[in-house]
Amino acid sequence: MGNETDIPRMPQPIPRTPVSDGADQQIPLSTGFTIKAKPKMDFPLPLNLIVDIILSTVALGILTVVVYFALLRTKTDIRQTTPVQTQKTFSFTGKVVYLIGDAWKVVAYRRTEMKEGDILTEGDEIITEKNTRLVLSFEDGSVIRVGEGASVVLSSLIPASMTVQNQRGIVYARVNKDAGHQFAIKAKSYTVTSLGTSFSVENVDAVKVKVYESSVKVTDDQTKSAESTEVKAKQQWQENTQVSKLNDAEVQQNAFLAWSLSQDSLVPNVSPIVTATPSATPITPATSVTPSPILKPIALSASVQTNGIHLIWEAPPGVNISKGVRVIKGSGSNPSYPTDMSTEVLDPAIHSYTWDIKDSATWHFRVCQIVGTGCGVYSNDVSARAPTPEGNVVASQVTSIALKGQRIGDAVVGLTWKPQGLPGYGYAVLWSKNHDPALPIRNGDFVQTITDPNDIDEEIRNVEMHATYYFRVCELLGTTCATYSNEIMVVL
Repeated sequence: MGNETDIPRMPQPIPRTPVSDGADQQIPLSTGFTIKAKPKMDFPLPLNLIVDIILSTVALGILTVVVYFALLRTKTDIRQTTPVQTQKTFSFTGKVVYLIGDAWKVVAYRRTEMKEGDILTEGDEIITEKNTRLVLSFEDGSVIRVGEGASVVLSSLIPASMTVQNQRGIVYARVNKDAGHQFAIKAKSYTVTSLGTSFSVENVDAVKVKVYESSVKVTDDQTKSAESTEVKAKQQWQENTQVSKLNDAEVQQNAFLAWSLSQDSLVPNVSPIVTATPSATPITPATSVTPSPILKPIALSASVQTNGIHLIWEAPPGVNISKGVRVIKGSGSNPSYPTDMSTEVLDPAIHSYTWDIKDSATWHFRVCQIVGTGCGVYSNDVSARAPTPEGNVVASQVTSIALKGQRIGDAVVGLTWKPQGLPGYGYAVLWSKNHDPALPIRNGDFVQTITDPNDIDEEIRNVEMHATYYFRVCELLGTTCATYSNEIMVVL
């Protein structure tokens, strides 16, 4: 054979060496160099790692679904709970248009002395003392009259369903007729309902109902059937008895009822303002109750002197004291004739009297118009602490008074104070737009006296809005101040 030619050969593959310990593999190259390479993973991931990944993925999915539906529900709740602009429920208010004697408004167990012009709202309680009469009128022209020794709660003043709770005493009501206006007086378990009537409800020994115009329905709320008994005009009803004819003589003998009926004849019929769907804005009625001026009380004041307690009175227009007055003294509030001690001042030109008493005790006084053998119009009640038997005014017992106060309503300031010691004659509450109000008061100062030494709070009403007032309280010592409190400022 001829000459042999060298045939080039293909490079042989480099054998792969299995690596089991995870070390880097040394790979030789044809160039004579070697490189390091990571070994190829010949086995799958560990089983526990795979399980962890799967569980994490499932948990993430579940969490996503939960969050989604939670957000969806939140949006739904927001749409459902978004306040809807609805008409605000409107309630009447009651205005004290007449007051003779002493009456109290009770709110959250706190008593506040009432006066003409006060505004009462739903939930307020009225308490009247002996020889007291009070007239309350509402926006629709309806009126209730409250007699002495009564406790009455204005339970509901919603125009469509007004309810007064007569807890004690006697109440006379004149309700305007309106198909959408229901008025009820509750006494014990009985509800007396009217759609437009003049009637009275007495709750003393037994519940008694007298109807003077139209009719009422009496329901015993304790009975299951709750059947109503109709009582018509000129009829009367008493618990545990039947309906009977109205006893006119009994009505005339009841001074409060006779007065209420006579006053009713002076009040014109007022067309109701509120319909079945009342406006949210109260409407002031065009007319209101105008009591007879002869029933205005006699104005009485008292001061302590070395020889006793000095009283001064002034009769209002229309009250005839040509036959004189009786001056009445008692240990409790609102003394009356002939129950308590009294003396007569028969000269109509004399308007003062000094009661010679020196026992350091606190006494209450009233005067009354002499009418025959009895009394006509009474004065307000005043009290004072008599001087000592030696003729000395009781010395100051208070070392300091800490006063606090703030605005608690429109044109109303609430004051509370803490004395160190007990005052002998009560307190004087002083306020002014100027600093340091004091007794005797200056021009622009105001004063309100409190004769009960245990009374340590007071509401000052009808102060000017958008003004700054300064308040102080002092211990009364006769007609002057002894110990003063700190001064506080209230911005209205």
